[in-house]
Amino acid sequence: YIVLSDGFAVPHEGLEQGSVKVGMNLIRLKHPVHFGADDFDPVEFVCCLSAVDHKMHLKAFFNLVNMLRNEEFKEALKTCKNVHEAAYISEKYNCSVLCKGGHSINDANDLLYSNGEYKWFYGKRINNPNTHGTGCTLSSAIAANLAKEFELEESVKRAKQYLSDALEFKLDLGA
Repeated sequence: YIVLSDGFAVPHEGLEQGSVKVGMNLIRLKHPVHFGADDFDPVEFVCCLSAVDHKMHLKAFFNLVNMLRNEEFKEALKTCKNVHEAAYISEKYNCSVLCKGGHSINDANDLLYSNGEYKWFYGKRINNPNTHGTGCTLSSAIAANLAKEFELEESVKRAKQYLSDALEFKLDLGA
C-alpha cells in the first residue's frame, strides 16, 4: 500500500494478478485504521486500484492525487452523511458513488449513484459476527469485476453477490 495523503491509502498488487481493464474504487472506512504512516494516520479512505500495465492507470491515479489536493473534495467525502450528499459529490466531481447499507438492521441494500441516476442493489442482512473488512472486500470485488471488463452496475451486482456468499459461509473477511 501507499499512504498518499492525510487519511488516504492505496493498496496495490502486482500486474501479474490478471487485470484486463483499469479500475478504481474509493471507500470510506467506518473505523479509521493506522497504517504506520505517522504524518497521515489514521487512514479513513482506501482507494483500490486495478492496473493492466505500467502506464494505463497513471491518468486515473494522477487524477486521484490531484483531487486529494482539493480540500473541498476531501471535506465533502469526510462529511457525507446521506445519498443526497453523495449524489452532489458524484455530480460535482464527475464520479460514481456507492452508498453501502450493510449496517442496517433488517437489510443490506446498497445505492449506486452514477451519471445522474440511482440504482438500488437489494440484499438481506446476514447474521455473521465477522463483518470487519466487508467494505474493503466489496470495493476490491467491484474493482476486480471492472478489471474483467464488466460495466459498473454489473460489477457492483457481482461484487455484492460475492460478499453475500462470503458472509453466508461465515468467512472471516477482515482476518
